[in-house]
Parts: sequence; structure tokens; C-alpha cells
Amino acid sequence: SQPEKTADGLRFALRTADRVRSYTRLRLSEAPKQVNGQAAAMEWAWDDESHTLLLCYDSDGSEVEVSVDFA
Repeated sequence: SQPEKTADGLRFALRTADRVRSYTRLRLSEAPKQVNGQAAAMEWAWDDESHTLLLCYDSDGSEVEVSVDFA
């Protein structure tokens, strides 16, 4: 889905195939303070050099809501 601006950052949804390890990389203007996702054990990492956020999780094929907070 298209990212939606919130008071503290962004909110969007991801959907990938069932029973796969999902990786999504997003270019952002600044490093996030916190990242939350509905997927169990969602991991995230910020790369200063490329200004990108990497999200990783085990997909079950359903939509996953993600929020990225900058404040």
C-alpha cells in the first residue's frame, strides 16, 4: 500500500507470499526511532550509508501493518 503520513512518521501495509522470509528495503530521509509491525518477530535494521531501512519477517501471506516513527 501507499505510505500514509502520521503525526510521528509513516504507516503502510506489506503483503508477500506465504511461507517465505520477507525482506523489504525502504529509502527514508532520516533514521527511525522505532519500527513496529504486526508480523511475529519482525526485525529491522537502519543503514546510515544508504539511508535505508531493512525489514525482515516470516510471511504467512497475510497483510502486515507497519509503522515507522521518527519522534
